[in-house]
Amino acid sequence: MNLPWVFRSLLTVVTLTVCSKGSVEIENRVRLITTEEDIGGGRIEVYHDGQWGTICDENWSHDAADVVCKELGFSGALFATKKAYNDSEGSGPIHLSNVMCGGSEQSILECSNDGWGVVGKCTHKDDAGVRCIDPEIPELVYSGCWIDDPGNRILPDFYSNHRGKIDWHNLGENVLLCARDAISSGKDFNLFGVQYFAECYSQQGHPDYKKMRAAKSGCDFGVGKLSHNAVYEFGPYHNLGCWEDRPGGGRTMKWLKNLRREIDWYDMSKTVQRCYELAKTEGRMYFAVQFYGECWVSDDKNFMKYGQATNCWEGTGEHWAHYVYKIRE
Repeated sequence: MNLPWVFRSLLTVVTLTVCSKGSVEIENRVRLITTEEDIGGGRIEVYHDGQWGTICDENWSHDAADVVCKELGFSGALFATKKAYNDSEGSGPIHLSNVMCGGSEQSILECSNDGWGVVGKCTHKDDAGVRCIDPEIPELVYSGCWIDDPGNRILPDFYSNHRGKIDWHNLGENVLLCARDAISSGKDFNLFGVQYFAECYSQQGHPDYKKMRAAKSGCDFGVGKLSHNAVYEFGPYHNLGCWEDRPGGGRTMKWLKNLRREIDWYDMSKTVQRCYELAKTEGRMYFAVQFYGECWVSDDKNFMKYGQATNCWEGTGEHWAHYVYKIRE
């Protein structure tokens, strides 16, 4: 857990937030530059000496991506991106390089770095970014690295192969490609494995992947190497991120139940799970947690009315913010 919620709330009061289509921004601190149709991934920029600037991807890691995604109100990072992923080159100054985080920092600016403007030979082709969420796929639960037996596969359905177009700087992309292909296959896939960097394996139903041998190594950057499966299970809902709500302008979702008395401050996922169960019982499409423990629901995208917000924590909204999820069909 990061900051206790009381101190986090106090921080929110003095932090100005600007969220517009195509970006998620904490004013004069850090922002995520996205394309207009993407709400969860893009280039990271930081503010210094009156200018926004990029971060060089030297030693850019998942820990750094996790820190900045949480700072911007997301529940965490799926993977870090490098080399101006998806043509996301910035312009203007490159402010930082060699940014290294331990994972517990409250801001990317608390992580170690080489100093403002000390970026060596970095260019904008080396701009760093993040993938915080992907709304098109259900939440992914990493279930470990497992050694496969090609002669007796536990996950025998080789349903997709992306080895012909591997981006070796952004191997986490292959996890999302395998996930999307599993969802669009029309088959009853509830988990999948990424093997040999970009091969996608699964089996319909609920295969017992633990029949494979657990591996202490052989999976790096979210993918398995030769004969190793990095296994992911699909969660029961999609992560849609943090969205602003306003008391005077018409609430964007419908209040369902107050769960604040049940909050486990050391595991906020329990509150999210409880709200999901209530929303599913009600037959709703979307659910959200606001003020850490209020369960809200809807059947439309009206929650997007006021734009994205950053005052969310551990997958729940703080004051006047919904952390929104879509129930998996």
